[in-house]
Amino acid sequence: MDILKHAAAVVAAGFLMVGAPVVAQAQSRTQLDSFIDSKGKVVGVRVHLDRVGAVIRSGEKDSGESTSRAADAVAARYSLLKTAEGDTPLFVFATQGERSALLGLAGRIREEQRATVEQAGLLVTNGRTSVPNLMTNEVIVQFAKGYGPATLAPLGIQTITANSFIADQYLMKGGAADDALALSRKLRSVTGVRWAYPNFISVDHPYETVPAEPFFGSQWHLKNTGASGGTATADARNTFAWDITLGAAGIPIQIYELGGFEVTHEDLAPNLWQNALEVAGAAGVDDDGNGVIDDFNGWNFTPCVGGPPPAGCGNNVLDDGFNDHATSVSGIAASPINGIGGVGSCPQCTFAPTFRTPAQGDFIKALPFSYAEATNMPIVNNSWGGGGLVPNTVAAITSAATNGRGGLGTLIFFAAGNNPVDPCAAANPYVSHPNVISISGSSNTDRKVNGYAFGNCIGLLAPTSFSPNDLPTPTGTLATTTADRMGVGGYNSTTGCFDGGIVEPANLNYTNCFGGTSSATPLVSGVAGLMLTMNNTMNVTQMKNALQDTADKIEDSVGAYSTASGFSTPGGAATHGFGRVNSREAVRLVTPVVSGGLGSTDIFIRDNRLDWGNTDQPSNTLYEPVRGFIPHWQSVDIKVDAPPHGVAPTTNATFEAFVDEQAQEGVINKIYVRVRNRGPVTATNTIVKLHWAYAGAGLPALPGAFWTNYPLDTPSPAWNSLGVQNVGNLAYSGASVANTGGDAAAVVTFDFLAPLVDLTDPQPHHYCLFAVIDSTENRPGPKTRPTVPADFIPDAITPTDNNVTHRNIYLAGDGVMDLSDSIYVWNPSLRDELVAVLNADIPRGWLVETYPIKLGERVTLKPGQGIQVKVRVVKPSSVATADIVISQETYVGKERVVGGMTYRFSKRTETKQ
Repeated sequence: MDILKHAAAVVAAGFLMVGAPVVAQAQSRTQLDSFIDSKGKVVGVRVHLDRVGAVIRSGEKDSGESTSRAADAVAARYSLLKTAEGDTPLFVFATQGERSALLGLAGRIREEQRATVEQAGLLVTNGRTSVPNLMTNEVIVQFAKGYGPATLAPLGIQTITANSFIADQYLMKGGAADDALALSRKLRSVTGVRWAYPNFISVDHPYETVPAEPFFGSQWHLKNTGASGGTATADARNTFAWDITLGAAGIPIQIYELGGFEVTHEDLAPNLWQNALEVAGAAGVDDDGNGVIDDFNGWNFTPCVGGPPPAGCGNNVLDDGFNDHATSVSGIAASPINGIGGVGSCPQCTFAPTFRTPAQGDFIKALPFSYAEATNMPIVNNSWGGGGLVPNTVAAITSAATNGRGGLGTLIFFAAGNNPVDPCAAANPYVSHPNVISISGSSNTDRKVNGYAFGNCIGLLAPTSFSPNDLPTPTGTLATTTADRMGVGGYNSTTGCFDGGIVEPANLNYTNCFGGTSSATPLVSGVAGLMLTMNNTMNVTQMKNALQDTADKIEDSVGAYSTASGFSTPGGAATHGFGRVNSREAVRLVTPVVSGGLGSTDIFIRDNRLDWGNTDQPSNTLYEPVRGFIPHWQSVDIKVDAPPHGVAPTTNATFEAFVDEQAQEGVINKIYVRVRNRGPVTATNTIVKLHWAYAGAGLPALPGAFWTNYPLDTPSPAWNSLGVQNVGNLAYSGASVANTGGDAAAVVTFDFLAPLVDLTDPQPHHYCLFAVIDSTENRPGPKTRPTVPADFIPDAITPTDNNVTHRNIYLAGDGVMDLSDSIYVWNPSLRDELVAVLNADIPRGWLVETYPIKLGERVTLKPGQGIQVKVRVVKPSSVATADIVISQETYVGKERVVGGMTYRFSKRTETKQ
């Protein structure tokens, strides 16, 4: 069902469905009530007296049809009116009655419909959210030590199950018609019960929008599951961006092509741009004053031939029969979610066709850009290239990018090219234009496609096909799936492509064989459409920066991203630009806070050289074709200045130039911390808080009141505060301007009195510097939501929250470090017994031994327990260089937490991080 129509139906019914982006307005019979939570706080709720809810059983791969049939069966059996249904198995049924009668009805549904109903109960909402909660007869009970379920047996309360992680906590239930709110209050008065409250049921949904389009499963460029030899998550992350927006018809993407469009294609026609300023009944009139007459859906500049072509030349005939390329490009950008075909990067954006012939002169080549400016187009996609002397076209590009969209500028995207050449060095007039965003390609294995263009003027990679020009071997295994000319004659010849290695679909209206930078570019144009849907106030530079700053640093082993700027620097011309586009991060960055975004302000502090603020994946994810690990305890934004102190860095330039040192014992060391903002909106009242603790393979847990008291200090035997420094205003300082004169990164200074080295101490010279940044506009996660256990584990929160980082450093004593050491393996939880494993990343030829815990050995640690481990490293030669990572892997619930130390051996020195 269409998402917007579906939401409208829900509003009409007077209910809010889980996941719906609207709030119900109809009045409902409700009764005020409350429960008391585990902290003794009274939480008010509304119990609805005109509905009951049921969670319908469904299969794991159920499309939703059988779930709906089950709900219909329940409704028919009990003469209920089914008033709302969603994309979840929670169904709401309208009925009337007193509270006790509705409880009885829910109990009968549970009992008599066991085959189809998972749970049934009253609908309960509270003031914080209108998402419905199902209240059954189940309660969660926490007993005091020495008490248990037997205490409640005389009351007829039955045990369902025990919590295997929390002692003395049980899920229990009363009678079929019991009211869980009243029951929980009753149980609180029983001796031995610490607290009790209802086991509210709400249906969660993944934060990922996966369209039910027939060909979406083949569109790996939007969601890569790793099929066909690919790498899972090697995609543009669109399904997560779509949780925020699917785009809007008011954000057209002008597709500038060298041939016509099949605008009647079944998977394109619904999103064909409609020029609202052109009056359909007023033929022959330039109603919108943009220089051409009757451009109802776009414009054909092909007739602009001969000399000289008349002003306003061309026509509105958009299909000239040469429509293969333009049709597929349009599908990549803007195919709708309509139950047929595939889906475009911006499914609810429209596309505005414009085209000419390949060999027209500079005058005509410029006209579509001037048309975009005159028509106020926000985006122009160009999946074509060339060169030569085109000064008029260059001027038109400059004008549109500068003056279009009411002075904010039209975003102009160009395909960089499908040959392994450097168009930047050749000063290609399109790709190297300073106002253009140029796109090259990445494969389904997250590699730069070797057969496509490279160079310092290319900003981004985007997922597309591998290339026949790939050398020495193909960089991927798939092309992209999109709309194709309907029937015979398009790209789909049924014989496959890439020498038959890719099979075409039987439906000739679609192809699995589209690709090249022609496919990568409209993918990014669609991402820009999503961004402008949520924030149409950003200018061209801000949009370009946001796309580049949020790119994923894929294949660093080849791209060699600069530590200082995040731009690909492999020793010659750049190959990877700023990385592979990440639509989830780009859209979230520019989306207002009230709509689930960051409000165009995102302060961050880096965990390692490849970390530029993305949280889509943990910062310790190494984006190679086979995913790897890069330590998150190597922050490049923390530096040490031992006595005698140099001039304190205050800007990014002076911070980059400052030579990092080892801290000296027993004296004041200066710690310099750099912070950035990758959003165009300045962060106000930004503060930096720094702590230190003795480090090991793991780190001690933060104190329980750390986030409650933050930024005030919390006493802790393990963590020592170095205070708070105020940055004030923090302007844009993302990767796009990093290490340039426009870099506004801020640097603050802390004093660190390093403890004396005690050689009798099991770990005399390891410490961790733990930094947290905060601003009015962009807070650390634990300050915006209820805390979770991982918030108190430094090695868990650092990779997932870009307001937090740490660096593990060696504390120098006499300046000599041998190849034997001792570190601690810690249980980072103060509450739970955990299992830890000690691992090492050992280069060939090196020897690493640990004792008494051996590498790979599983060890059980009591809450807060630390075990001293001896480490011995043997180098293969006196001049060997390597990083030896000793890491601790711990599972906290289902979450894998990794921490560690890095031993860095150079030709002359050995250090630790």
